[in-house]
Amino acid sequence: MKKLNNKLGWSFTSPYVIFTIIFFLIPLVWAIWLSVTDWNMMSPEINFVGLDNFTKAIASPAVKASFWVTYKFLIVFVPLAIIMSMVVAVLVNGLPRFKGLYLVAFFSTLSFIRRCYVFNRERFAIL
Repeated sequence: MKKLNNKLGWSFTSPYVIFTIIFFLIPLVWAIWLSVTDWNMMSPEINFVGLDNFTKAIASPAVKASFWVTYKFLIVFVPLAIIMSMVVAVLVNGLPRFKGLYLVAFFSTLSFIRRCYVFNRERFAIL
């Protein structure tokens, strides 16, 4: 009975294991290998450079500027999103009637604005 349970367990977990190997582990190892070489994927020669790619990236002013922009975005928009979501939640929770209708109207409007922004940035430039 133990052998049967073992095979049954592996048969249920094998799709997840195969998916993880194919779509996570193989690309992860490939990305690590590419990050420590200077191979351009066209030429046959591959030179191992170690951590030189990372030291060049950290020393680059463009990378420093992109980190700074990301930090500014996080400092401003994450607390703002948390505060605004709490305000909306408290307001909607305090409504006595038609709470579901207000939620549907609010979130469908937000979803419409977001969809318009994603698909047509020139016309609906919000940010």
